Amino acid sequence: MFDSTAVLASDLLDLPTRIDRLISLDEDAELAPGERQGVIYEVEELSRLLRMVGMVKVLEVNRTTLEQLRFRLNNRLAAGSPSLGPHRLADLRAAMTSVREGFANDLDHTRLVPAYRVAPDYDFGLRSDVEPRLPDDATLLLDEARQCWALGRFLAALLITFIAAEQVTSYYYEKVVGHARPERHTWGMMLGDLKAAEYGCPDEVTETLCGIVNTRNQLVHGERLVDEVQAEVIYAECATACRDMVCHLVGSQKVYTQPDRGTEDQILLALEAISGRASIPTVARILCGEMNKEIEESGWQKLPAFGALRGISLQHAEFKLQRCIDRGILIQDGELRLRIDHQKYDWRARECAVNWIFYHANACLANDELDAIWPRIERVSPVAKKAFLREVSKHTIVELAPVLRSWFVSEKLKQVRRKINATLQALGEVAIPHSAVTTA
Repeated sequence: MFDSTAVLASDLLDLPTRIDRLISLDEDAELAPGERQGVIYEVEELSRLLRMVGMVKVLEVNRTTLEQLRFRLNNRLAAGSPSLGPHRLADLRAAMTSVREGFANDLDHTRLVPAYRVAPDYDFGLRSDVEPRLPDDATLLLDEARQCWALGRFLAALLITFIAAEQVTSYYYEKVVGHARPERHTWGMMLGDLKAAEYGCPDEVTETLCGIVNTRNQLVHGERLVDEVQAEVIYAECATACRDMVCHLVGSQKVYTQPDRGTEDQILLALEAISGRASIPTVARILCGEMNKEIEESGWQKLPAFGALRGISLQHAEFKLQRCIDRGILIQDGELRLRIDHQKYDWRARECAVNWIFYHANACLANDELDAIWPRIERVSPVAKKAFLREVSKHTIVELAPVLRSWFVSEKLKQVRRKINATLQALGEVAIPHSAVTTA
């Protein structure tokens, strides 16, 4: 067992840099732009690293400060503000300055062990967004293997790594075969099952894993010795095989992936104009680009995000929608209709729609296809259209005037046409009479 009071020097090197990076942020820093990104994640990660290296005293002294900071940051994000802002920036800098002082004082009393070169991708680089989640034991084992590696105990690191890879294989086996690993079924027996053609496992995955199992057996029985270079090659093979297994599960949709920021934006864009009017199955069909009677009669195939997630199954799309509900981005009403939480995310849905209009307005202008603008933005909500026109007027984007003129003659809502005319006049253009609108 390792001395619990000893800390790897390599684990401490990153901490001052992380603290200084947080102190140097400005008020425009994003709170949570995506998975493992943003100020909130960095604060949580700093606390985790301090705990991992045993600097519990720093955390205890600053516990109230850090908890208050996390509470305020999450509240700001929940209120619909994506960036840090001046007040939370002051809170962040005060908290990090206190942590940095505590870190410097505690460092004198921390026992270090040498930091040898650590194997690349010691966490295997596995995806964190799959569900059902990968086994937690695998992550804990890999962390222990990393400690062995840092101390130059390469054989011990490999043996622990093999156990972690076997855990991932068990996870893979259950998803591919359809039932849990049978009792007393060895790693090799699992691979024998997975080679069956009916499961469609990639040959390179099963071949690599078979090679790893053979190597494991030789090392366990003392039939082979390894140096650092050989151990690193074997480690890399384990990491590659495990990543390939997870990629196969994701590609074959035997596991689902959590919605990332881009997917969330597509979902918000799909609901921007029909919030509260469609159920989860219908919205899933819209995202997957699949028609049914309801979508056809409502004209929802003209929505900007129709087919945005084409290529994934309806079940997978419904899973992503459910996760957006779990995160509070979407809400289901009493009739199971799906709507955006307008108090928190209305601004983001509108921003997605405005960006959509800007993209297609510029594309139509560049390709000299001015008539194409209306079919692309017809189903965007009037609120988003007006927001777009405000931006054009505010920034005096004169070059978009031809697009606005083409849009005007097809726009059915008089209130939006008035806004187009007001924008044209703000750009120094002549207003268009409402009689110019086509009746088609």
